[in-house]
Amino acid sequence: MAQYTAYTPNGKAFASSYMQRRPWNYQVGIRSEVQDEDGAVMSMVVGERRRFVVPQELLFKQKVFGVPVPSSAECILVDVELLFLQPY
Repeated sequence: MAQYTAYTPNGKAFASSYMQRRPWNYQVGIRSEVQDEDGAVMSMVVGERRRFVVPQELLFKQKVFGVPVPSSAECILVDVELLFLQPY
């Protein structure tokens, strides 16, 4: 599970687990929205925070965390905190 906030390059947040008041339940191996999201998240250690810069061309379905990415954004910034790993 992880906490996240996604921003446009000008710093406007458009998706956040903090705003929803629930962590993101991330399942490894399905690559649902961002190309190489598995590699990015799985290289983290529990408790670590990272900021990822994701170019528009690496987004599947033009969504991140189920939220549409603003069409004017050439890239997005995503802050992720890995809370814990849970086996399935």
